[in-house]
Amino acid sequence: MRTRTLLLAAATISLAFAPAPRPKPRKQSEDVKLIQGTWEIVSRTRAGNPVSHIVSTAEITATTLTLVNASGDWRSPFTLTLDPTKKPPWFEKRSVKGTTTSLGIYELQGDSLKLAYTSRGGGVRPTDFDATRPGVTVDVYRRRKP
Repeated sequence: MRTRTLLLAAATISLAFAPAPRPKPRKQSEDVKLIQGTWEIVSRTRAGNPVSHIVSTAEITATTLTLVNASGDWRSPFTLTLDPTKKPPWFEKRSVKGTTTSLGIYELQGDSLKLAYTSRGGGVRPTDFDATRPGVTVDVYRRRKP
């Protein structure tokens, strides 16, 4: 009986010091749902320099990202694929015309979206949001409220 009690106590104590489980990464379906909407550009930085651009908003659906100018008469559509299982989460956007592919990472926090990417056939995905790296563009967006 004493041995059984000691074994039970040892098992209980060993479980008390077990590490906490790691947080589960969001599933792709969760990010696809959360990222959908219209996003207003806050800033764009390339190789450490602010970039002015025609883009005013990004309209995102489950499978597309469309860049739009302020008047709405210029639109640049892309297919969009997310992979939130990577750390940091990955995205790939391809122009519908097939002329440009961008490999990137994203950070989605509430009403803030940050994209870091390379394009023009660079083929190297950024590993962080350091906008001073050559060939890396970082866009920051804020969700447009209805």
